[in-house]
Amino acid sequence: WTRRVFEVQPRPVYNWAESHLRMLPASPQGGPVVYERAGILPRNELGSARLGVLWRFDADPTEPFITEIAIFDGPREVLRERHVAYPASWWQRGDWSQTRMLNLFEIPENVRLPAQPTIELSHSSILTGRSVSPTFRIESSNQ
Repeated sequence: WTRRVFEVQPRPVYNWAESHLRMLPASPQGGPVVYERAGILPRNELGSARLGVLWRFDADPTEPFITEIAIFDGPREVLRERHVAYPASWWQRGDWSQTRMLNLFEIPENVRLPAQPTIELSHSSILTGRSVSPTFRIESSNQ
């Protein structure tokens, strides 16, 4: 067993997240994922708007999973996409205790974002498709 040697919580990345993403209410219990901050970053000279999410595990994931993001305008879904949100292929047991992930999911140019979106983040096993964590919903009042 070999432990990789690199800084897993670089302070500049965390500082950036603190200044650009809102703190979130507590994540639902029942899964290994804990969301700390999230927000929609507006379109700028670099291109598309992005959904930024700072999160971590509170235990080793029991199996690799896919993260599905959904953005709603009231009851109407405006975007749904699936992403690999963490380095599942080279994840090692124990990495959860020292690692935070910062994902910047690009929002396609043709998606019209509502003024007060609701965001849902859910996770399903790559192997079985079953849910590995409760769905986390960020209401527009939390944006």
